[in-house]
Amino acid sequence: MRAFIALEIPEEAKREISSAMAAVKSSIKPVPEENMHITIEFLGEISEERGKLVKKALEGLECDGFYASLGKVGTFGKLTSVAFVGIDEGRNEIESLRGRICSALGIGGDGKSYIPHITIARGGAYQLNAFAEEMNTVWKGGTRFFVGSVVLKKSELGGSHARHSLIFEKKLA
Repeated sequence: MRAFIALEIPEEAKREISSAMAAVKSSIKPVPEENMHITIEFLGEISEERGKLVKKALEGLECDGFYASLGKVGTFGKLTSVAFVGIDEGRNEIESLRGRICSALGIGGDGKSYIPHITIARGGAYQLNAFAEEMNTVWKGGTRFFVGSVVLKKSELGGSHARHSLIFEKKLA
C-alpha cells in the first residue's frame, strides 16, 4: 500500500484555501479539499506488516496537542511541482513531532530539509510560481486551528486525483 503520516486540517481551513484559489485564474491542478493535509512523512509503498509497525510506533507516541496557523502560499522554487500554504504558528511543534515520529520509525526522513506545509496545487514550475505570487494577493492566511491527532493514511492513485483513506488515528494529549 502507498502510505503517509499526516496532520489533518479543519474543513473550514480547507474551504478558505479553496475559496482563495477559485479567485485566481490559473491552469494549475488544484488539490481537492478532501486531500489537503500537513504531511509529516511520505512512506511510499509499504507492506501490510510495515503498516502495522508504523501504527504501533504511532500508538506509543506521547505528545500534547498544539495550535497551528496557516501562512503564505509558496513553492519550492524553479524546479517545483507543487504550490503550498505554509505553516506559521506551530511550525516548531510540527518539526519536533516529525523528528520524534521518524526516530520511532527508525527513519531519517528523505535528507531534504522539512518545511511544514499543505500542498494545494500541482503543475509546472512557471505556472505554480506565478500562481503562488497571485494567490498571495488574495490569500490572507492566519487561520488558526488545534492539532489534536496524527493520522496514518493510504493513498490510492487513479482517476483525476488520489483517494486517501484513514488507516489509523493517534489522538494527542
